[in-house]
Amino acid sequence: MKIDLSRHSPVTTASIVVAVIFTVFAGVVYTKDKPSNIKDAKPVPPFHATNFSGISPKATFLVFGDWGTGSASQKNIAQRMAEKAKADGAQFAVLVGDNFYPTGVSSVSDPQWKTKYADIYTQPQFQMPFYVALGNHDWVQAQSPQAEIDYTAHDERWHLPARYYTFSWTISPTSKIDFFALDTTPIEEGKTDEIKTQSEWLEGQLAKSTARWKIVFGHHPVYSNGLHGDTKTMVEKFKPLFEKYHVDAYLCGHDHDIEILKPVNGVHYIVSGGGAGHRDMHWGDNTVFAMTNTGFVWCAATDNLLEAQCIDRDGKTEYVYDMRK
Repeated sequence: MKIDLSRHSPVTTASIVVAVIFTVFAGVVYTKDKPSNIKDAKPVPPFHATNFSGISPKATFLVFGDWGTGSASQKNIAQRMAEKAKADGAQFAVLVGDNFYPTGVSSVSDPQWKTKYADIYTQPQFQMPFYVALGNHDWVQAQSPQAEIDYTAHDERWHLPARYYTFSWTISPTSKIDFFALDTTPIEEGKTDEIKTQSEWLEGQLAKSTARWKIVFGHHPVYSNGLHGDTKTMVEKFKPLFEKYHVDAYLCGHDHDIEILKPVNGVHYIVSGGGAGHRDMHWGDNTVFAMTNTGFVWCAATDNLLEAQCIDRDGKTEYVYDMRK
């Protein structure tokens, strides 16, 4: 595995004001007991889950976001992920942001590291690398992003070496996945310097990648049919790069649901924001599959197949989505 470090200036005070608004709303979301619904839901398309037990070599990993609440829902999803990892394997996890609700962490010694992270992911199956992206709630306290970065040196599992970075995972002696993490909060806020810097960085990294699979991940969606919907700046400034350099998939959270969207020009879009909370959403014209009321995505990759399994709060596989070379 390799990690490419990149550190740049924090978002401004204006973003904190925006995040506080989200904080108030999130407080409502996480205290409600009423199940969330999907408006205009369509029947789930037929699917088939691959039996990966006899397939080798492969890479297996979890994808989840919007998790850091310390709630019973977070604990339940952690248990379901551990069960899936025990049954089918998980070599690492990709965490797509909003790591500590409602306002991030104050330092590397903040008690939330224990109550919302260490005390939650306790099962043996979680003794693996967690590759982390920052979310908008991680920006509410100005010191939180740097504290989350610094925590990398304090915890063997936690990998957030910079606000945006790359890492690679080997599938076979001749095949690997290159991952590219973005810090999407300043992008979503339309900060010109951040958009320019991160897009130039990403283009440079993608241009030199020779990996079999290329996966970008961040917090804000490019496309979504959840509460927040599409992210204009991601569509305008980053989607063209994904297509130009043949990115296979973009993984994100922010909307508290699970979504598979129709691929656009060869790029697949997956939302996995059900790590602790849930919200109402709708089935859009570009929806392949949608699910709410918490859950996660489990992925397996071989040289020619990348499969995403959408798993609900009861551990049931609700949909399977295949991406092939």
